[in-house]
Amino acid sequence: MLIDTGSNRTIIRSNVINIHDQRYGRIKKSSQKICTAVGHSADIVGILACKIQLGDWNLVFPAVISSNIIREGILGLDILTQYPQTSTNYDKKQF
Repeated sequence: MLIDTGSNRTIIRSNVINIHDQRYGRIKKSSQKICTAVGHSADIVGILACKIQLGDWNLVFPAVISSNIIREGILGLDILTQYPQTSTNYDKKQF
């Protein structure tokens, strides 16, 4: 997962989750696109509550699901600001 303080939303690549697993609700479908930091277009499948594990934390959080981002996921400001106890050490590249 990439931590991106320039991304307002957390984005998960669709092939790393089971979009048919409805434990946390159904996917809210969308046909929108987003523009990536390098100017490419990414397709949005929808929004789904996903279980995200960060170290010892297990969060269920609504994430944007994309079919064609390069990384498995991007942690955006929505999670980083929701959990202020998180800290990032840029020098040591630690979260």
